[in-house]
Amino acid sequence: MLVQPLVGVVSDRTGMARKNVLLLGAFASSVSLIGLALADPFAAAFASIFSAQATDHQWLFEVLAFAWVWALSISVQPLQAASRALVVESCPDHQQVQAAAWMGKAVAGSSVLGYSLGVLPFTESPLLRGWRTFQFLCVITAVALVPLALVTCCFSSPTAAHVVANRHLDRKSSGPRALTTAIIHEFKRTSYVVRRVFYVQFLSWLCWFPVMYFQTQ
Repeated sequence: MLVQPLVGVVSDRTGMARKNVLLLGAFASSVSLIGLALADPFAAAFASIFSAQATDHQWLFEVLAFAWVWALSISVQPLQAASRALVVESCPDHQQVQAAAWMGKAVAGSSVLGYSLGVLPFTESPLLRGWRTFQFLCVITAVALVPLALVTCCFSSPTAAHVVANRHLDRKSSGPRALTTAIIHEFKRTSYVVRRVFYVQFLSWLCWFPVMYFQTQ
């Protein structure tokens, strides 16, 4: 609700191209995914080096996993915001609906592919012995994310009109502080039903991560 609009404002104000924002988000998301995959091995190595107890290992693992999940939740926002912005800025008006639909199909297909990979016995391989399926999927996603973002950047080109318009936006009316105030103000003006939908979506998103982790144990 807040991070993606703020990312867009920072991109407009600093002159950072959408492609640069996309690559930055992809790189940060990859680092977060690798950190999340290595949280348990790192905690175990720390416990063995300092002869810590098993409870210390579990405590450090939970702290690292919590930190990397939050880092991933934040770093994926520039990736999503830039992807959506490139659809609007690279496609003519009559193609934007079709482009957004194909983006939705790609997201749905990726979800199906992720679940399909999750049921395959990759971790039974001698090279991946001791790995969990969740760790393997995190690493595979992290490795693939930046190259796929590069492909997106190569095949998208924002129109000159959007680039010029972004450079001439009013700094005072669209700065991070003004935008945050405007978002909060507009949220308070929404109807009761819309706010209820927002609460349900927000809480369901928070509940999704524990379900996903539970499924991969």
